[in-house]
Amino acid sequence: MKKKYCKNQMDFMLIKVLLILLTFMLCLLISRHIHHQVQPPINNDIDLIQKKAFIKKMVPLAQAEYQKYPIFPSVTIAQACLESDYGRSSLSKKYNNLFGMKGTDPNRTKLMETKEFVNNKWIVIKARFCVFNSMEECVKKHTLLLVNGTTWNPRQYQHVLNSTTYIQQAESLQKDGYATDPSYSKSLLKIIDEFKLYQYDYR
Repeated sequence: MKKKYCKNQMDFMLIKVLLILLTFMLCLLISRHIHHQVQPPINNDIDLIQKKAFIKKMVPLAQAEYQKYPIFPSVTIAQACLESDYGRSSLSKKYNNLFGMKGTDPNRTKLMETKEFVNNKWIVIKARFCVFNSMEECVKKHTLLLVNGTTWNPRQYQHVLNSTTYIQQAESLQKDGYATDPSYSKSLLKIIDEFKLYQYDYR
């Protein structure tokens, strides 16, 4: 009878230990799940910090041009964000080319691959891209391109220059043939809205 009692007591203790372990593991799993839901991914935090840091650099450069020419800072900043992946593309990091601006002079350009939207599909081509000494130089050159037009059409970006709102100006870039991407204007407006870039459109 005593042996049976001891065996029952041991079984009870074993069950008790197992229940404690299961409870502990359940609490640990719940805690990790809640922590995972509350804490955003670290990569997303880093990405957002990088984007905001780039925008901060762009603001004074874009506003300086707005003092002289009718190009909204929000549009200039959004273009730089989109074209250079917020300053992270190799073209922008190595050569300060924030807008994917092309050129012909071999001494002031680099031959690189790029994507173009032609005949309703994306193709990869090689083109010469301008090399700049600084971000400031690039922003100034970009503004003058819009103001003076292209070598074959000085009035190429007339709708852009005549725009009275940043929305109209973003749409006019598409209309005036600035980019081949059919969703270019929508992408610009999305960036402007996401980071409230219109707050910088003042003189």
